[in-house]
Amino acid sequence: MRVLHLCSLPVASDHPDLSHIRQSHKRWVLQLAKAQRAHTDLQPECAVVLPGARHVHSSEIEGVRVHYLPAAAR
Repeated sequence: MRVLHLCSLPVASDHPDLSHIRQSHKRWVLQLAKAQRAHTDLQPECAVVLPGARHVHSSEIEGVRVHYLPAAAR
């Protein structure tokens, strides 16, 4: 079963808007997703809304798929 966590995570180093977006350093949801992947049959993924970003981007952080979604700057 797929699970999607809406959260705040660090921006992947290959994100095209990395130079001008404010980053979060919270990682507890990533740790939760890694534990779910390792100890259950769940397939966790994360979605992060990035104010000021201009591109939709998907990447993988420590084995967890992360989708970055652009939003208007605050």
